[in-house]
Amino acid sequence: MIRLAALLCCIPSLALAETRLPSDEHFRVDTIATGFVDAMEMAVTPTGEIFVVERTGALKVVAPKTGTVSTLNTLPVDNKPYADYDFASKKIGARFDPANPINNSPNNTGLNELPPAHPGSKLIASTTCLACHTTTQKSIGPTYKEVAKKYAKDPQAVPRLAEKILKGGTGVWGQQPMPPRPQHNIEETQQMVEAILKVDAP
Repeated sequence: MIRLAALLCCIPSLALAETRLPSDEHFRVDTIATGFVDAMEMAVTPTGEIFVVERTGALKVVAPKTGTVSTLNTLPVDNKPYADYDFASKKIGARFDPANPINNSPNNTGLNELPPAHPGSKLIASTTCLACHTTTQKSIGPTYKEVAKKYAKDPQAVPRLAEKILKGGTGVWGQQPMPPRPQHNIEETQQMVEAILKVDAP
């Protein structure tokens, strides 16, 4: 039996990609890893490693036996909009609006109205944040989903956490220190916090 690895994202963001899964009659679908943010492309090596590129530019690899996800690098992201495609006429149409992306493709199995790319996500991808934090899988630090849940009702979360990203800290999630990020300013770290707090937001 041929084995098909299906990567499932925590945010239904594969809608922009054209995805068709074969019927279960010939394939078995296995969930190898979850927790990707806006996964755009995927490639599988002959030895089973799965490479995933997220819309933020993060290049990740999945170990096939354990499902462990590691961030290898961050690719430059220009956030240029994709062009729509008319399947009936087979012609390329107008470009999507990044602030309000709509996908009415007949092959779309996800949302029609997609969330816009948050500038904070791009900032996070440009730092080493992803070395210690992922969206849903426990790493050295708390997951972004855990952070979003903890501070969901805290009106001071954005300024307080933005300051903490700048200066670093320890103690809230254990004794593992979080290094400072002096290369950013307070406006940028606030955008990063806003993006984190939107994880799994309704």
